[in-house]
Amino acid sequence: MPRKFLGIMLSVIAIIAIWAFSSSTGYCSQVAVVKGSVVNLRNGPGTNYAPPIGEVRQGDRLSVLGQANNWYKVQTAAGQVGWIAGWLVKVENAPASKEAVVTGSVVNLRSGPGTSYAVVGEVKYGDRLPVLGSSGDWVKIRRGDGQAAWIAGWLVQVEQKQGDSSSSAPSQPSTGTFIKEAVITGSYVNLRSGPGTSYTKIGQVSKGARLPVLGGNAEWVKVRLSSGQEAWIYKELLRIEQKQVGSSAPVQPSTGGTSKEAVVTGSVVNLRGGPGTSYAVVDEVKYGDRLPVLGSSGDWVKVQRSNGQAAWIAGWLVRVEQKQGDSTPSTPSQPSSGKVVKEAVITGSYVNLRSGPGTSYTKIGQVSKGARLPVLGGNAEWVKVRLSNGQEAWIYRELLRVEEKPVSGPSNPPSQSSPPDPGGDSSSPGNNNDMLPEPGSNDQPDSSEPTGDSGTGGNQPPSQQEPSGFEPMSGWVATVNVKAVDVRSHPRASARGIAQATQGYKFPVLGRQSSWIKVRLPSGTLGWVREDEVKLEALPSTDRDADVSMPFSLKTEELNKKLRVIVKSPVEFEYSIMTLRDPDRIVLDLRNLPAGEVPVAEDVNSPVVKTIRTAWFQEEPRVARIVCDLKKSLAYTRCKIDAASDGRSLVMEISLVDDPLKDRLVVLDPGHGGSDPGAIGVTGLKEKHVNWVIAKECAQLLEAKGINVVLTRTGDEFVDLYDRAAMANRLGADIFVSIHSNSNFNRYKQGTSTYYCATVDDPLISPRVNDRIRLAQHIQKEMVRDLGLNDLGLFEAKFAVLRTTHMPSALVEVAFLSNWYEESLLKQESFRDRAAKAIAEGIIAYLSE
Repeated sequence: MPRKFLGIMLSVIAIIAIWAFSSSTGYCSQVAVVKGSVVNLRNGPGTNYAPPIGEVRQGDRLSVLGQANNWYKVQTAAGQVGWIAGWLVKVENAPASKEAVVTGSVVNLRSGPGTSYAVVGEVKYGDRLPVLGSSGDWVKIRRGDGQAAWIAGWLVQVEQKQGDSSSSAPSQPSTGTFIKEAVITGSYVNLRSGPGTSYTKIGQVSKGARLPVLGGNAEWVKVRLSSGQEAWIYKELLRIEQKQVGSSAPVQPSTGGTSKEAVVTGSVVNLRGGPGTSYAVVDEVKYGDRLPVLGSSGDWVKVQRSNGQAAWIAGWLVRVEQKQGDSTPSTPSQPSSGKVVKEAVITGSYVNLRSGPGTSYTKIGQVSKGARLPVLGGNAEWVKVRLSNGQEAWIYRELLRVEEKPVSGPSNPPSQSSPPDPGGDSSSPGNNNDMLPEPGSNDQPDSSEPTGDSGTGGNQPPSQQEPSGFEPMSGWVATVNVKAVDVRSHPRASARGIAQATQGYKFPVLGRQSSWIKVRLPSGTLGWVREDEVKLEALPSTDRDADVSMPFSLKTEELNKKLRVIVKSPVEFEYSIMTLRDPDRIVLDLRNLPAGEVPVAEDVNSPVVKTIRTAWFQEEPRVARIVCDLKKSLAYTRCKIDAASDGRSLVMEISLVDDPLKDRLVVLDPGHGGSDPGAIGVTGLKEKHVNWVIAKECAQLLEAKGINVVLTRTGDEFVDLYDRAAMANRLGADIFVSIHSNSNFNRYKQGTSTYYCATVDDPLISPRVNDRIRLAQHIQKEMVRDLGLNDLGLFEAKFAVLRTTHMPSALVEVAFLSNWYEESLLKQESFRDRAAKAIAEGIIAYLSE
């Protein structure tokens, strides 16, 4: 027995010695690049160390701390330490040490990668901080006291550490310095003279434009224009990319002296004066045209037009090949077929594969970030790829980037897709070029449709500006008569959904095409709804093009701390109202008015409103916009509208309150209920009961502060998701908050998270995207502080109750019922009370801004 025990002890000592040796500092200069799609981290070197303590994804770079057999001890960018299987990673030498040079004047350091994390310090312009890692747009650095912290990536410039002797390989000369570029993701984005919508609009740029980044703050990015002028852009409408100075010239000429041609794969494609959609259109080419290639810059190809002049074309709308009949051989060191193939490199975390170019097509699988797939074709919005099993699939273009690589040796070119169907989705609608500027623009794209640079502009593609059989309908309104309706970009079920509206919502009607109704959304975007999902009503017959002196009159009346704005028109009109921030203002839109001069803007001698501005917002159908610039913040301003029964006049009353919580209406949504129990905990606790108890307590706390509260269910009954959102819309709630308890197949998953829907291309959501994000941030901050659970952060999601509510909304996942410890907490009354208190405090903080 003693001998056996001695043998065991010696084995343990040997294993410890191996670990100690393999964890030496010799590994600190290596990184492990994850090759598997989703790979487990374990707390020891083997699969017998169960359960997993975390997950990493394809392309993640992990610092190597040690090795045991074929397992590596690693540290993630977030600081988590664990073990990973050696056959699922590629170990490389770590890059040379980097420093983050602060480009903002005074910049916050945070405890995690996002503005929802606590501020833990400040740095100033020019400070240099050692880089430890990164996550998304955030850089992990070491503070002066040696502690780790996070800084916004758009407020620093990452450079090779000064004095570092590591050099680039001879084949890849580099200056070791990186610069940042802002890549525009919105369709048409405003340029401002300063960081806010109160600053002057000095121009616009289009989707795909690339501008050098000079600095910025948490919401706005400062850029340099091609003219040398400086401008500011709202951060949500761009993405920041880093490129190494010296690693490539701004324009790459064709190499090896081999002549190449760009073969057009789009139906009708613009040629531009420079490499981006911000440059002027100089010509058009059609499917199959072949253009000599002169060079490239980023995703754009420089070509020669038929008149001999140079122009630029979007690289994703051409296929670059060796010029037909060219006899120039490839260099001996790089055998090549003379052609290039395109690869789709996945940039989204988990991306759906579809059987066709649209979300209405069947989902046939998923791929993870970093996967590379051969490109077979596509259109302006979707890319057709080949999977490893030979199957073809489609991926949304915004979730990947297309790269070119030469074909070495004999190979078959990628299959040629047939010319895009003129009646299909190959031409993406352009922006409403005839839309008049919005008074006090909120810097969101003016249209939900991306330009794609594949058409000639205008509100619809040439093939669909008014299709055969289109019946114009003036003076009609379409009211949604089902629980929810999808507004689509074209009159067919397979077209892309651009917005969603719930029962009772009204759209102005433009016309009918077969069984589809053409409507206009509040932003001015055109869309289509199924005729059987709406009720059509004719407005009273009036001559809306009659020669009248004024389409509407505007009069104001003062009463204590109230301002009454009285609007009258000779015809019946539709109206909608919204609020905008920075600066705070109330916007009233009037539809279906006759032509004429609108009342002039005027200064108002009122403690409530500074100025009332008026303008035609769009011409067909006509929409007039009235903007009330407020003297105090929206938190202390209330607005209600009383419309006349004949639809020809209304009174908008704007008043001040002393308490920002007075006259507020909050709709709380206890998730699930009745026949839908929601998640069920490890010991049988049902989510519907937990959500109900927390929501009731939260309602009492809000009501104690003078806030009006409505619950979407009054007990344990089933309520449809769309009915919950429709209730909030019908009541005109200030905010909507849905309360849930989480669940995950990994029973060790813990923490609190909050979700919001902020898709800027949804015309019903985009006007208040920032409010949605701020509401989620406030709730998450209070939940983490009061509950002390793991902060999982904020997530953007298109849950039904979030995407169909017309006001700012959020969905909070309090804790995990699937985790035995957190389920035990959710059983405790004291914990549920703390959760209710945290949600209430988050709501109050938002309403008080």
